[in-house]
Amino acid sequence: MRPDQAWQTVWAEGADRETARLLGMRAGSPLLVFRRVSSAGGDPIEDITSWYRGDHYQVTMQLDRNTPEPGQPPHYGGS
Repeated sequence: MRPDQAWQTVWAEGADRETARLLGMRAGSPLLVFRRVSSAGGDPIEDITSWYRGDHYQVTMQLDRNTPEPGQPPHYGGS
């Protein structure tokens, strides 16, 4: 299946012990967390969460006022 729409939410949190171990960092170090829910024809086909080291990652976004509003994003992840 090929996704035709996705919502992605990004938030920051401190690394728990296991995530810190896996990423080679100290517990409590800053992480960027990405959660993406993709759909095809309105049906969800992917729900993925990824954790990235805050000291090795950069996020770039393009904001365009002329892009049509697809609707309200659902609330996923983060507090």
